[in-house]
Amino acid sequence: MNIRIIERRSKAGSIVGYMIDLSSNGKNYRINKLFNWNNFTLYELFNTFKSVKGEKIIIDEKSFIDGLEKRARENFEWEGK
Repeated sequence: MNIRIIERRSKAGSIVGYMIDLSSNGKNYRINKLFNWNNFTLYELFNTFKSVKGEKIIIDEKSFIDGLEKRARENFEWEGK
C-alpha cells in the first residue's frame, strides 16, 4: 500500500485543504475529499502510516506535512503537541 498527500488549491491560489491518497493493488482511496477532516487527524494518520511501513518522509512530502501542521495550529486543532 502506498500513501501520499495531495494539496488542493483554489483558483486564486489559496490552500483549500489536504487529502490523503491510498493506493493498493490498482485500487485508490481518497480520504478527506470533502475537506471536512481535522488537519491534526490527517497529520497523525500520515505519520503513523509511514512509521508502520518503516518509510522515511521524503522532501516532497515534508512541505505537505508542514502545511498540514500549520493549518492544524491555525485552526486550533493541534492536540497536546
